[in-house]
Amino acid sequence: MRITAHELKTPIASMLGLVEGMIYNVGEFKDHETYLKKCRDILQEQSQLVCSILEATNLDLSLKVKQERVDLKELIEQYLTPYEALTKVHSYQFIVNLEPVWVSLNSTYFVKAIKNLLDNAFRYTKEGGAIRVSLTEHYLRIENQAEHLPDKEELDKLFLPFYRPDFSRAKEDGGTGVGLYLVKQILEKQGFCYRLEQEKEFLQFTIWFVDPLD
Repeated sequence: MRITAHELKTPIASMLGLVEGMIYNVGEFKDHETYLKKCRDILQEQSQLVCSILEATNLDLSLKVKQERVDLKELIEQYLTPYEALTKVHSYQFIVNLEPVWVSLNSTYFVKAIKNLLDNAFRYTKEGGAIRVSLTEHYLRIENQAEHLPDKEELDKLFLPFYRPDFSRAKEDGGTGVGLYLVKQILEKQGFCYRLEQEKEFLQFTIWFVDPLD
């Protein structure tokens, strides 16, 4: 709760400053249209953050829902259309290779994990770079040709709640810092092994359906 309060304190203080400036028509804050839009953007960002926090908080209860065997290929394909549209905007290479695989899981939360991983892949891929999604009977792998490749120490920190490296904070849409923490919680509570690592110029996230050491 202390970390959550800290993350919300700064944007709330910032918005209060904007509102007070508009109320008293101080300098540039007389331009209400511009600064009301800034307030709206801050509220939207914090709303997204609060939703992510609530999802993480509710995981213990939600993951008690009965797991079932699902066709993971079919499940993933249902959510690829928005990402395929992004490839045209940014000239990405989106390479998808999915084998038919049946896996026991909580589909509602597993989809949230996949969407978080895909969001990150598209958010941090360099212009014209490649994003690859591979599904085999052994693993699901999402990898992207990243703008920035974190070192090993920073890779581990990416799973901490609210951690955002400098390259993320510098982006207009740099996420909330909760996405990978949520992914970690979802996968661990369903018993999946996973790894985030560098592979040449790619950042690679792998989820195994069997123990990779077997």
